[in-house]
Order: sequence, then structure tokens, then C-alpha cells
Amino acid sequence: MSESGQTGVHPSFHDLRGSRESVVMASIVKDFHLSLAAEEVWDALRDFYAVHERLAPGFLTALQKEPGARVLTFANGSVAREVLVSIDDDNRRIVYTIAGDRLQYHGASAQVFADGEGCRFVWITDLLPDAMAPYVSGQMDEGIKAMKAKLEAGRRGVFDSLKKDL
Repeated sequence: MSESGQTGVHPSFHDLRGSRESVVMASIVKDFHLSLAAEEVWDALRDFYAVHERLAPGFLTALQKEPGARVLTFANGSVAREVLVSIDDDNRRIVYTIAGDRLQYHGASAQVFADGEGCRFVWITDLLPDAMAPYVSGQMDEGIKAMKAKLEAGRRGVFDSLKKDL
């Protein structure tokens, strides 16, 4: 993913105490740059119940509110119930989990860092079974495309207006 910065699926090995088995958990890391101030991106990311409108429209097509959770419909027709774990305004970090039939475990965080004339967006997802990693990583890539299109569209519009005035 050259345009989006660093990306990767990294296996993480866990020894289950009292068991002779070990579990391979996928850890997917997406790290990309946006040309907006960290505060602007954080404002959209922290708006838990408006992610389908403010952060990734098109990739997310619907959202149903539940207390402490949201049920998202994705462009490919899949549906996921995301439960909010925490919103940390000081560190511009949100944490959520997904409970579902296909995943034994899913924990994710997204964090925004100031970075020169823009910001870095770091999105990390840990999941089991690790065999789901290629699908989830691909979905995250699609989500990043939608985020960049939505968030940077306003920025381009401002620059286009300035060019016309010159």
C-alpha cells in the first residue's frame, strides 16, 4: 500500500496458559498520512455514531445506533456490530471491538497524531482467527481510501477556491 504509508499483517504468537497449544493472532497495522490537522481528523473519528457520514461514506453505507455500540453496513453488504471500548480525547485515540460469528476475537484502535503539515492516522486491528486477516486488511484498505476521499475532499475544495481567486 504505497500511497497509504506503512501497512502490514503481523502474526502474534500467544501461549495459552495450561494448554499445549499456541494461537497465532493477526495484528494488522495501517499507518497513513492525511493533509489535515490532527484536530480536524480527530473530530470526525471520535464521532462514533457518524462514522458513515463524516469519516468513510461510501465504504460504510448505513449505521444503526445502539447504546455503546453501532451496527455498520459496509459497501460489500457485510454487517458488523462494533462496541465502543473507549474514546481518549487527550491522546486522540478510539478503541472498539467486534463480536461476531466469523471472529473469535477482534480488537481495534485508531489514533491520530500531529505530523508537520498534516497528521498520521494509525489504525491497528488484532483478530482471531488469523485466517481472516487478508479479508480484514483488504476492508481496512478500502476504508482508508474512503477516509482520504472524504477528509481530503474538503481540503482540495478550499485550494481550488483559492486558485480561482488568484
